[in-house]
Parts: sequence; C-alpha cells; structure tokens
Amino acid sequence: MKKSLIITALLFGLAVTPLLKAEELKTAEKTTLRVVSQPEGTFRRHGSYLYVDDVHVEIKNIGSAEAEDIEVIAIYPDGQRHRLYGPRSLAKYKKGSYSSSVSEYVTSKNKIKVEVSCGNCR
Repeated sequence: MKKSLIITALLFGLAVTPLLKAEELKTAEKTTLRVVSQPEGTFRRHGSYLYVDDVHVEIKNIGSAEAEDIEVIAIYPDGQRHRLYGPRSLAKYKKGSYSSSVSEYVTSKNKIKVEVSCGNCR
C-alpha cells in the first residue's frame, strides 16, 4: 500500500507527508512582515531627466516565527520594479534593512511603493 501511495503521489503531484519532524513543523509556521519606514529614494536631475537612486526601506517581522526566503520589491513612480537586497530571513520580532542602488529614469517624484513576501508569510 505504501509503495502505491508514493507512486501515485509522484505521478499526480500529490503532497504526501505522513509524519512531520519537529524541524519541519517549525518551518511550516506562518509569520507576517510589515513595512516599518516609508520607502525612500534619492531623486536627482541630469539635464532634463529625473532619476531615482539608492532606494531603501526597513521591514519588521511581526510574527512569532522566523520569516524565510524574504523578497522585497520596490515599485518606482512609473511602475518599474526592482528587487531590494537585505537579509533573506528575519528572526521573530526583528527588523531588517533592504536597499538597491539601481539608477532608474522616472517622470515624477511620486511615492515609491514596496511589495514584501516570504516563503512562510500568511
């Protein structure tokens, strides 16, 4: 019976987990990330063009589990998306700084937005 269950799972992509170890249970815990500071960027003019440089933001894990595989994306005023770099994981209740020094042409100094996700976020 066990062999047929595993083969069925492999053929049909079913998730089969008969027993989870304590370590696996820990990684299955969900958490929540929050943007702590308003995303900031350095705007500069070069001739008649406007650029944004050095974007940074602070993120806090407000959950009771470690946040893993964190990804932070900055959305510039014109819709361009750039990954911000910082810690890939945050312990519970800890903060992390994320930034990028990509220079991007923009047409306005409107707000920079941020999308935050992680492998075990709610």
